[in-house]
Amino acid sequence: MENKRDIDKIIDLVRQEYPEVDIWQLEVTNPHDDNGIWYFRLHENPEDDIQIENSNGQCPFLIETNRNDERKFGKTVKEVASIVSEHLRTSGKCK
Repeated sequence: MENKRDIDKIIDLVRQEYPEVDIWQLEVTNPHDDNGIWYFRLHENPEDDIQIENSNGQCPFLIETNRNDERKFGKTVKEVASIVSEHLRTSGKCK
C-alpha cells in the first residue's frame, strides 16, 4: 500500500466532496523559500481561496483565507479537510 503524505490525503478528501476544486501548490523560485503552501478554490469564486501550509506536507497545517485575518491550525487530516470543505461550501456567500 502506498504511503501518502497528509497533504495528499487532505486533497483526496476535499476532492471527494468538491471534484471541481482547483488545487495548486505555491511555486517558488528561490530554494530557500517555503513551497509548503497549497491553495484551494472553486471556479465560481476565484477571489475566495483558502490556503494550508506546512513545509513537509504533514499535519499540523496553518490554515488562512483571504476573507479575514483569522488563522486556524488543523491537527489532523480530517480536521484540515473539514475546514477547507466548509470554506468551499460557503464560497460565494462571503464577499
